[in-house]
Amino acid sequence: MKESTGELSMVVVTILAIALIAGVVRFLVPLAQKYVENQWSNLTSYNIEYVDGTNQNL
Repeated sequence: MKESTGELSMVVVTILAIALIAGVVRFLVPLAQKYVENQWSNLTSYNIEYVDGTNQNL
């Protein structure tokens, strides 16, 4: 009986670990996506200011 109790405990620990990792990933993925979007928009939007003071957004 002790062997099955130990195996059950390991199964419970494994399930809790998977749930914890899934929760962390679910929390961090939107933050990472927002960060990448902001960095991408910073890289792709240029604001050129000419000598005469006019601006052009590319």
